[in-house]
Amino acid sequence: AWLGGLNGVTVIRHSDGAVLRYDEANGLRGEVVNDLAIDGENTPWVATPEGLGRFHENRWLFIHDGFPENHHVRSIAMDSNGELWTGGLRGAGHYDGEQWETFNTRDGLISNNIHSVHVDGADRVWFVTNAGISLMIRQGE
Repeated sequence: AWLGGLNGVTVIRHSDGAVLRYDEANGLRGEVVNDLAIDGENTPWVATPEGLGRFHENRWLFIHDGFPENHHVRSIAMDSNGELWTGGLRGAGHYDGEQWETFNTRDGLISNNIHSVHVDGADRVWFVTNAGISLMIRQGE
């Protein structure tokens, strides 16, 4: 089990019950974890005030290349294809494993100030904003 909170990330291993902690001392950027999600390959992703990162080969890697500048991610979610959706202070983001695309009020969001992202069983993406809820249905779905 991977748990994120005000003091970093806590992992409880099912195999032996061991409890591991990740914080700034061992590679996590920032102590506060706004959100945590696991992708289709069982890779944990975290949203912290300091950036968006993933746990890969026993270390935290934080994304820089191609990541939308000043996105300030608060919430993350995975769709059934293992693609990442983000919401933050500057709108929404989508990462297909290779490139980022961003969405904001010009694309139909009710607000760029997103508090939470949720992907439902039909792969529709819900954004909870300070002005209400926006729903994204991708073309061809």
